[in-house]
Amino acid sequence: MSRRISLATRKQRRRPEEVRKHTQIDQLIDRLTKHALSEKPLMDESQVQTALTVLNKLLPDLTATQLITVDPDSPPSD
Repeated sequence: MSRRISLATRKQRRRPEEVRKHTQIDQLIDRLTKHALSEKPLMDESQVQTALTVLNKLLPDLTATQLITVDPDSPPSD
């Protein structure tokens, strides 16, 4: 007999600190986006720098990520 877990139950398994981290990231991105798209500045320079610094700490740096793909249908190269 297989035990089924509802989607709501699986979502509740997220750790509170993980949820808090994602909420912080979303709020910072929203605020920076509104600032960048508005005609008048909504944030001063120090607030923008602080938000970017926090985002750099919370999000992984993807500039050093290397993606290697392998096509299973192509013959191996020597």
